[in-house]
Amino acid sequence: MLFETRPGQACSPAQLCTVLHWAILSRDRELVELMIHHKAPLDPAGEEWEAPSALSAAVVSKDESIIRRMLSIGARNGPNEEPCPIARAISTGQPHVAKLLLDHGIRLCTDMGLCFIASRNDTIALQRMIDYGLDLNIDGHTALFTAIMHGQYEMVEFLIEKGANPHLLCELWTYGEGNILEALLYSSIGFAIHFRRLQILKLLLGKGVLPAEDDLPLAVEMELEEAVALLSEFSDQDLPQKETGEFLSAT
Repeated sequence: MLFETRPGQACSPAQLCTVLHWAILSRDRELVELMIHHKAPLDPAGEEWEAPSALSAAVVSKDESIIRRMLSIGARNGPNEEPCPIARAISTGQPHVAKLLLDHGIRLCTDMGLCFIASRNDTIALQRMIDYGLDLNIDGHTALFTAIMHGQYEMVEFLIEKGANPHLLCELWTYGEGNILEALLYSSIGFAIHFRRLQILKLLLGKGVLPAEDDLPLAVEMELEEAVALLSEFSDQDLPQKETGEFLSAT
């Protein structure tokens, strides 16, 4: 079918894409070259976030020669692709591939890679992203709440110092009573309380972060006596309204 030219008999772009991805994941370089010759699409086969591009398939294959070949013919991530190629490189323990992608102008297109970095307390990888133009004033807030959730004190401190905004609210999706999915709206301090990260709570207060109105009642409900004592100092203050910036899933 590859050499068929009659209408209705030739391979469709979707079929070519499927074979290309199979060849990449099988590390079959000859078949990869054949599919490139037949102009197999490099973009994701579909609009879904999970649909990987040819470049992501190459990253998953962990075959650097195929990754470089994809880059040489202009392969890029899809517009809605999650996880994107850099996120896949980070989450599969390929920092050298992440750097290679960055060197070729590929950038993170979702928060997933940053959240993985934050959860692992990998400040070296985060600094590399910053060196390549990542602006944490714009893109660092989900990573900050992720670091709080995972109790990564050093990462929380690093993110704030590099520009992530600790004064926003974050919507946390989690399963509550009766296994019902619910959305909880928390400040960064509320996150620290919810996940019982007392040292991070102290860090946030030390950085000048003010609690939201619901944070003290949350600490009382969770019976965190030291947190209650710390937040009670703000009980007479007129606390500012906070904007909602991000959402996270703890499911």
